[in-house]
Amino acid sequence: MPNPPLGGGQLLATFKALAVFLFAFTISYLSSSHFAPVTRSDAAAGTYYANISNSGNINLTLNSTPDGVYKVGKDSLTISTNTTLGYKLYVSTIDHSGDSPALPSATPSNGLINGSSTGYYLSPSTGTINTPVRLATNTWGYTVSRANSTDTSTTYTDNDAAPTEAAGGQAVWRAVPEYGTEDLFYTNTTPATSSTNSVDVYYAVNASTALPSGTYTNTVVYTALAEGNTPSTSSTDPTISPTSQNGLSAGQTITINTGLYPGLSSPTTSELSSFLGTISVTIGSSACTSPTPSLDSTNGNLIITCSAPSQSTYTTYNVSISIPKLGYSKTLTNAYEYINPTPAFFTITKMQDMTHSICTDVNLPTPAANETTALTASAWASGSRTGIPTTTLLDDRAGQVSYTIKKLADGQCWMTENLRFTGTGTLSSSTSNVPSDNTFALGNSTSTFSSSCTDNPQWLDSGNTSYGVYYNWYAVTAGRGTCSTTGQAPQYDICPAGWRLPTTSEFNTLYTSTGSSYANMTSASGWNGVLGGFRYGSVTDGQGYYGSYWSSTAFNASTAYFLTLNGDFESVTPQNGDLKSSGYSARCLAQ
Repeated sequence: MPNPPLGGGQLLATFKALAVFLFAFTISYLSSSHFAPVTRSDAAAGTYYANISNSGNINLTLNSTPDGVYKVGKDSLTISTNTTLGYKLYVSTIDHSGDSPALPSATPSNGLINGSSTGYYLSPSTGTINTPVRLATNTWGYTVSRANSTDTSTTYTDNDAAPTEAAGGQAVWRAVPEYGTEDLFYTNTTPATSSTNSVDVYYAVNASTALPSGTYTNTVVYTALAEGNTPSTSSTDPTISPTSQNGLSAGQTITINTGLYPGLSSPTTSELSSFLGTISVTIGSSACTSPTPSLDSTNGNLIITCSAPSQSTYTTYNVSISIPKLGYSKTLTNAYEYINPTPAFFTITKMQDMTHSICTDVNLPTPAANETTALTASAWASGSRTGIPTTTLLDDRAGQVSYTIKKLADGQCWMTENLRFTGTGTLSSSTSNVPSDNTFALGNSTSTFSSSCTDNPQWLDSGNTSYGVYYNWYAVTAGRGTCSTTGQAPQYDICPAGWRLPTTSEFNTLYTSTGSSYANMTSASGWNGVLGGFRYGSVTDGQGYYGSYWSSTAFNASTAYFLTLNGDFESVTPQNGDLKSSGYSARCLAQ
């Protein structure tokens, strides 16, 4: 089936002599418009069209007076269609942006423009599609015999264009809108299949001798949109992707297939946006930003993409889509399980800002189908993020050291670098994991660790950023783990406020949740254990092949538990025990 044409017309006015004001108004057939012809086809629904033809030229001739003279002309449109679901008719003037010569400055593109006296024009009526008015002097406008298919036919005569009610003027006139702001002036929701429908469009001018004589022109375009859905699918809810999921974040692209068939063939994005007018998509009470329309290249469905808004809470959200110009409005209840705002995990900047809820609220990646429960740097199931939640936070204490933080498979947020705190002053509960009445101070470093348990803090910087600082157990527990402590020490230590040493049980959980794998424990995609060695007495040993990390749990009066990484055998012992006087590394996890 050939593409059906669109109707349109040219508006022409000719003024002659000073005493006689002649206005000729002509509408002629327009073979093309800023949209391609209205047509759509697919295998399921067939081909739907709405063809427009008009009655030909309309000539309005009048002799002007100082007070103005008015005239009305009629254009009869014939619409043939094969859809039973209806069509919509739109009108506007043509696009004048490419005119050569260009329109004079301040000349409205929807005025009737004098072709010989530059800068003179009949202004468009001040009426709108929803608020028509009487026709003022030196303006022009249009009206329609039927606002919709159920209204009775109404005809208009010259007197209806009078500027006052006393003279017979009717408040029915509207401006023909400019290109890109088309009026939806007629809707037929119940056309008969293979039927012919008609509607009359009336144009009126009111001109005075205040304007010079001459030829005044413009061109109007009619556009028809045929609804091409079948009855069984016309009320189907739109589909949205990605579908309901965890982890949808602010700025992520949402794609909505509306199920609408505007019937336009290959418009540009700007043309389609201009024609459809305002499009709004809201998720909850927040607008989905930058809604952009496009047409599916296969079947002409209207697709809308937009950027997900941020949300303040986790909950279910309704999605509402509105295109007023098409009379389209849909609300999908609980379309998203929840939208994940940018978690605070990614926005805080200091170690001391971390809280339990901040760690809890950031989601872990889901292992792919071909993975075990071992945590890898696999993509999130939704595809909206890649890898493990990772951030960098500053320890806001002496030394101002930054650490890489990750949420791992055990659900805990961990430092994935060794602790490098060396502050010598008394620790404050505002910045360190100590009670408000704390009197503990780490003190100065020592080059020789005691050979037996001592209730004195001892520590030594390894000199290597990756290996961090060696602490004896008394130092790392901020003096709460003493030589007499057995079992679990009080949960105070030299970690930053909001953080603490792991228990030996938590080391066990970390190891098993990463697949009981040495590779995963030492991988940068996970805990990133480094083989920093240890300090015994005045000797540093094991660097490059042995890693040891204090827990907060004592084995007995002289020994405490720690996690061991053995590079020679690529093994992990999450619950090992050694002298509290040893100098081992430390890692902290969020409280």
